[in-house]
Amino acid sequence: LAHRALNPVPGLREAAFVQQACTRAQLRVAAEVAGALASAGLRAVFVKGVAMALSVYPAAALRPFGDLDVLVDPQDRRRADQALRDMGFVTAPTDNPMEVDYHRSSPGGMDMCVDLHWDFTGRDGLQASVRVPVTDVIARARSAGGIPVPSFEDDLLLAAANLVRSAADRLILFVDFARLCAHPLDWPVTLERARAWGLKCSLWVGLDVARSLLAAPVPPFVLEELAPPPWRRRWIRRLTVPAELCRADREQEPRYRYLLKALCVDSCRELLDVVAAGPARLRRALG
Repeated sequence: LAHRALNPVPGLREAAFVQQACTRAQLRVAAEVAGALASAGLRAVFVKGVAMALSVYPAAALRPFGDLDVLVDPQDRRRADQALRDMGFVTAPTDNPMEVDYHRSSPGGMDMCVDLHWDFTGRDGLQASVRVPVTDVIARARSAGGIPVPSFEDDLLLAAANLVRSAADRLILFVDFARLCAHPLDWPVTLERARAWGLKCSLWVGLDVARSLLAAPVPPFVLEELAPPPWRRRWIRRLTVPAELCRADREQEPRYRYLLKALCVDSCRELLDVVAAGPARLRRALG
């Protein structure tokens, strides 16, 4: 798209071809992983970049992503691990309480990476109050290109959780919101799940920016229902103005790594959950 708009900027056409080839290779491996998990009798759903590329963009290559993120039921974690190892994926020891990273070298020299999740947000960090019902998300999965992905409503909520978790580190995360809003959504169901999952404010952030920057068709009653108190809205909007979002590496700053996440906790009661999780996070950080 940039090449078409700015032609003849050198290198953009070549970069687009490379991106398209990478995405095609990644999606072939995603289909392979999906088949292996299904053959092992495991239900799983691909989330984040894979789900967005397959279902809300007109061409998969328009949504670049680095890893293949797969969500499985917590009780199926070990069987899924074995299925990936049988495919030639390897991993290093980790104490991550919600995911394990796998990689496999391909003949063409491109490493394929799979992130196996059995939870979506950490239970001992600033998103400790968020509760994603993994089993329900998997049960409601739909197929996109033969690969299981979340329902549109669940995809929107997972995008909200990931947006805050990653400190809104990429502008394309907001494009995801705009693309999802272009699909028919059951907004009452989405609002109900946002309340139950502890993601009201996180969802508001994504929708508010997508509406203001990308003209996302968000119904006014949705933003009104999700909006945090005025003082928090002011703080969050200071962090999400275009001039801030376009600054390189700003997600490493404390106000994005910590303040934004704290501001997105839905209520004072849920903030207590975050405080209570502090000692567990400290113990894990200290090994």
